[in-house]
Amino acid sequence: MSRKEKTKTAGFNLGFIVNLTVFLLFTALGFGLYIFFMKELESQKLQELMIKSKTISEDIIKENLLPADSTKSASHLFSNYVKNYNIVYCVLTSDSSHVMNTYNYIEAEKNDYLKSSGSGDYNYESALYMIRSKVYSSGNIYSVYLGLDGKFIENYLIQKNRTVVPVIAGLMLLGFIIIYLINRLYVTGPINKIAFVAQGITAGNLDLRARYSSKSELGIIASAINYLTHHLDKANNQVSTMHKELKTVVKNKIGELNLEVNHRRLAEHRLRQSEEQFRLLFERAPIGMVITTIEGKIIRSNSAFCETLGYGAEEIENKNIADLTVDEYIEYDRKLHQALLKGNLSYGTPPH
Repeated sequence: MSRKEKTKTAGFNLGFIVNLTVFLLFTALGFGLYIFFMKELESQKLQELMIKSKTISEDIIKENLLPADSTKSASHLFSNYVKNYNIVYCVLTSDSSHVMNTYNYIEAEKNDYLKSSGSGDYNYESALYMIRSKVYSSGNIYSVYLGLDGKFIENYLIQKNRTVVPVIAGLMLLGFIIIYLINRLYVTGPINKIAFVAQGITAGNLDLRARYSSKSELGIIASAINYLTHHLDKANNQVSTMHKELKTVVKNKIGELNLEVNHRRLAEHRLRQSEEQFRLLFERAPIGMVITTIEGKIIRSNSAFCETLGYGAEEIENKNIADLTVDEYIEYDRKLHQALLKGNLSYGTPPH
């Protein structure tokens, strides 16, 4: 996988995470909006049903639709109310909770009508709306317990659900597309560019620059990368120049060292040649020759010297030159030795 492909993969991963997060947030928001709107619609419908129920209760008392006497039957008009408003049961009580008259009392007891509240309650399981309304009439207080068939509420919510869901889904999709484009333009896109440049710089391409100018955090990061890259490139050029100069200096020094080594080797070779020539000359010289220390101690002698004196080389070595010099030449040799040490050696005639 190339560097560019790796960078795109990294950008894709980041974009995928951001887009997934946004999608989940929009999903949660859409679900919350759906619940909110459906609850509002339900609450609105129940509010309408409560107002309608109170109106029915007042009509029942004022129009005597359900007489406050159980010996009297409900009026024909009450049957129309039952049909038009889907009344399941109706219980009329006095202020002392004495049951005065009822309609479908068995169903009322089955649903425990006495627990009905003044604000109304809807039982989704039985699809029944239950409410208790107090009505004042002719100085008397009546309680009307109504049970209304609430299936129409569910039908209403189902119908509204078919409208709410597409609207919320459309708003979610539109919002997600807008956020996606904004994210691509201002977040993942710039990050992808900056990541590509950063990865190229890491690979050694210091000519790359982050082409993103903005006062945002990403713009500051891009400017910092460009600034660091510029100075790093400048430092590398300086190091490269110093490296070339150092390489030239080292090369010259190595050349000089090689020349010096060659001169030294040549000098050593010549010295060995001189030593060999001296050794041959010393050994084969027809006249006697010795090598002594400054004190006059003999450390080496040639064959001619040994033959002249009649000594072997081992016998002569470690002797002092004065031990082998005749008396009349001792003083002359001493002066000659002193002059040699002082550097004032001059040729003279030995005593006879």
